[in-house]
Amino acid sequence: MVKQLAKNGEDPISKMEFRQRVRKLLPKVDTIKIDALFVEWDKDGGGSLDVDELKDALRQCCESAAKYAELSANARSKITRLQERMAQAREAAAAMAAVENANVEIERISAMVNTSTEFRLGTLLLQKASSLKMSDIVRKWDANGDGKIDPDEFRLNVKKLGLVAPNFEIDRLFRDLDVDNGGDLDEDEVKQGFRDLMESASRDAARQKELRQTLSALCGGASQVPGLRMAFVQQEDTFYTQMTVRETLLFAARLRLPSSVSLIEKERRVDDIIAKLSLVKAAGTIIGDVKRRGISGGERKRLAIGCELLSDPQLLFLDEPTSGLDSFQAQQVVQSLKALADEGCTVVMSIHQPRGSIYNLFDDLLLLSEGRVMYDGTAAGAAAYFGSLGHLCPAGINAGEFVVDLVSVPYGSKDEEGEAHRRILELAAAAKQQAANGGLRFGRRASARDAVASTGEAASGNARWRRSGQVVAEAPVSALISALGGVALYPLVGLNPQPGKFRNFLMTLVLEGFASGALGLLLGAAAPTTDVALAMFPPILVLMIIFNGFNLAEENTPKVLRWLPKASFIRWCSEGLAVNEFTGLTFSCEGSRGPCAQTGEQALERVSFQKSTVRHAAMMQSRIIGACYGLTLLMLQRNRPKFLSVTPA
Repeated sequence: MVKQLAKNGEDPISKMEFRQRVRKLLPKVDTIKIDALFVEWDKDGGGSLDVDELKDALRQCCESAAKYAELSANARSKITRLQERMAQAREAAAAMAAVENANVEIERISAMVNTSTEFRLGTLLLQKASSLKMSDIVRKWDANGDGKIDPDEFRLNVKKLGLVAPNFEIDRLFRDLDVDNGGDLDEDEVKQGFRDLMESASRDAARQKELRQTLSALCGGASQVPGLRMAFVQQEDTFYTQMTVRETLLFAARLRLPSSVSLIEKERRVDDIIAKLSLVKAAGTIIGDVKRRGISGGERKRLAIGCELLSDPQLLFLDEPTSGLDSFQAQQVVQSLKALADEGCTVVMSIHQPRGSIYNLFDDLLLLSEGRVMYDGTAAGAAAYFGSLGHLCPAGINAGEFVVDLVSVPYGSKDEEGEAHRRILELAAAAKQQAANGGLRFGRRASARDAVASTGEAASGNARWRRSGQVVAEAPVSALISALGGVALYPLVGLNPQPGKFRNFLMTLVLEGFASGALGLLLGAAAPTTDVALAMFPPILVLMIIFNGFNLAEENTPKVLRWLPKASFIRWCSEGLAVNEFTGLTFSCEGSRGPCAQTGEQALERVSFQKSTVRHAAMMQSRIIGACYGLTLLMLQRNRPKFLSVTPA
């Protein structure tokens, strides 16, 4: 390639030769830019390009082209999502302004393809502005003490800030900040460069927020937007405790996002969520449990939120996200949610004890007491509203604690309890009257309440389908465990070595494992608590053992309990194993005293198994399994949580 570029056939390429060759490839490129590129590639400053310099330069070009292609794909993905929002806005509000603003956002994102690293670093600097002083950056980042920051020091420290980017992108950013091309950054270059990055990121973030708010206002309520993306964060978090934060998010991304989204895009979305929820330091830490220490409670809750943000929801519901957290961790969680709301995501959360700083983050407040609406309006106006009704907020008490105490019922004294109930009824009547007069915003919020109720009911109703999925997923493992036990036991006991007998033996054990698991699911669904289910299991097993066919014949069972042997999977397992083993055997009666069974069939007749077959026993076990699964689904449907519907009078 070097010889092709050099006219004289020698290895080094002069500036004139470089300019002529590049102009043939790119005729519209300005000569000044070609010369600047030549100077950048000429590392030793010798005025010509040798083989090593050209190879390094071409390799960097390939890496940059690959990165720009990836950024272009990401931009196209963002453009597609914004185009979907444009269509939703057109249906909901029929406003061309939403389409125009979305087009502006699409063009801005397309223009940011080549500057995404600068935008992310500027955003990180804005987030760390309170703890990271510009005057101290050179001193803290300068590891070798020469008063300047070299490329290695720059690359290491921006990654510590949380910037996720390839090294060549960080190096390109370093060269952009290095105004005097000295190969390092002095204090003036750091201050000016970082200040420019933060100002640019702040302008872009403000513009994004403005566009999202405009789109949100034009799109209308949840019930008017078809295909609205919603997510629900439960109060109890369930994670694999041995996985790290990053592994958990990537695992959730690969499960939830469609296959059309590339793995690179999924990893990028995971990195964005880690940075957005301030989980950078905990990204490599395992989740942990009571036996092994892992992430904190606040980080765990933010991780649960992050798993739901992978699907880019427009409406996010949270059930008591601050429950079980100390005041600081609760503050961190709600601040993360506030940041999401500022970016255009509608956040609806239930909370019982908001501290003052948390309450001040709320935009709107729906206050309930015993199923009645006490207030529905701006959070900042709640104290003034109740003050107009004669309930003034005492000095030194934050509005959140005041309104919660005002609508709560103390159950210590009957007089206090009666007074609280009268106050609640008065406040409920006043709220209804204000709603009728247009003072409170019940009508505008009706669709949001319907969304809350429908989301809660959907979450509880989906429990039976999650349980069905669990049964299907665990079936191979359960079968393998039962089969492995049978494989180990069969030769030790010395049972019939015929292959058919061994196959029937394993099949019977596997069915018994499925039947016992199905019974456990049924008891868990039917019992009100786990303790009750655990207490019910032993006596049921004892009854099944008693009526297993060996201890008590079916014809001798009381009429009231005649159904029990038929419902005992232990009976059918024992019967199937006995018939499988004894059928076809012969015994010697020599030296025996009294009646002697000479064949296996005679032995089976003594325990009333003469009419049974292995197939019949397997069919009965299968019926028990099916009945238990069916009853479990019915119990889950019957015992699902009930939700109060809140509607204006």
